[in-house]
Amino acid sequence: YWAERAIAEFFAQGDAEKKLGIPVSMFMDRSATNIAKCQIGFIDIIVSPLFAQLREVLPPLSVAVEQLQSNKTFWGRRVEQMEKEMTQGTQCFPVLHGDPDQPDSPTGEAQVSPEPPPQT
Repeated sequence: YWAERAIAEFFAQGDAEKKLGIPVSMFMDRSATNIAKCQIGFIDIIVSPLFAQLREVLPPLSVAVEQLQSNKTFWGRRVEQMEKEMTQGTQCFPVLHGDPDQPDSPTGEAQVSPEPPPQT
């Protein structure tokens, strides 16, 4: 849920930057950002270091730190496919709430539009 919202916000910012004619920030260009790679980078650079430090003072956060590895595995399995989809303009955001007994089995896909929705 949060990953999808963050990507949607990133892409909206990139769309606004394109519209203003300014350089598009890293990870904000829907036509050049592999969502899986972006998520792995976000986990590695931001989330894991933060939670590793928080776990030092809040040991119960170990569960969240362990979940991060599961999340990286989920995204890692999708890097190549999402790279193909990105270059074809058909990249989809996987649904993250699949079968609870099979945590890595999404029930479908949510389309990440290759182009921004029309302004109304």
